[in-house]
Amino acid sequence: AAALNEVLADPVVDICGDEEAIRKFLAQVAYETGYYTTVYQPADGGAGLIHMIPGNWAVNAGDMDALWPGSSYTAKAASMGKSFFQTPAYGWRSVAAWFKRTSRVIGGCGEDLFEESYDRQTRCILSRVVDRSEAYDVVGRCLSENPVEVEGVSSAPPTSQGVPVATTSLQSPPAPTTSRTTPATPAATTPATTATTPAATTPTAPPPSVSSCVRNTDCAANPWCTQASYTAWCAAQGAHGACPAPQCKWGATQQQASLLSVAGGARGAHRKRQRFLGTALMQQSRLLERSSVAEEL
Repeated sequence: AAALNEVLADPVVDICGDEEAIRKFLAQVAYETGYYTTVYQPADGGAGLIHMIPGNWAVNAGDMDALWPGSSYTAKAASMGKSFFQTPAYGWRSVAAWFKRTSRVIGGCGEDLFEESYDRQTRCILSRVVDRSEAYDVVGRCLSENPVEVEGVSSAPPTSQGVPVATTSLQSPPAPTTSRTTPATPAATTPATTATTPAATTPTAPPPSVSSCVRNTDCAANPWCTQASYTAWCAAQGAHGACPAPQCKWGATQQQASLLSVAGGARGAHRKRQRFLGTALMQQSRLLERSSVAEEL
């Protein structure tokens, strides 16, 4: 929390007085890390609080040096490798640098993302706009339930003027006990039209035919599909009206499924599933394009 708050208050970022900017920033990181459960992907070596492939590490560290001169971030990143981006003191600054400059590795991006809409941020992290409203709502709920009083700011629940300092933590799933087999962030191939920032809403209700948030056992969509500890965690989330993907999905419990089967079956609830390889592939394609241009020159 100390490293995060230091970045939020830094003059280069300076969003301690902007509740909405804090909410969007934390929500993007929540989505990118699977609700703060992983900062490394062994499948492609990507690391950090946003899934960043090794080919972009030097660019990002160089941007950190440009934003905060005198700290030798480039040399430290070269020496530490993935650990540099996993360390809180550097990891949060790395994300801030992506927001300020490094997103230019995504075609059509490169502006200060702190000043952009939530969907525009998604576009310049993921390469296209997808629905990240669940993470946005979860972070908003956490901030409203845990207001923190800061200088010149009321401790009342967040409003357009309230400023919760990000010292609270999201209710995270149990840490996986085995290495993941798919990348840590969803991604895409084609840019989409920028949409407006999603408004805070109440948690999505489960489909009418089912009522329980259950562990997602589809290993093609959920890297934690074999982790039994998520069974209880997903049920607890469902009791509060949430069902975080990809670890969980709305579905019938075993007892409900049995009853539905006897009655003739029912359609299973369909949830949008996050897929994680796209960001890495998009970043890699940008690197290949730059390499090709360099060879032609």
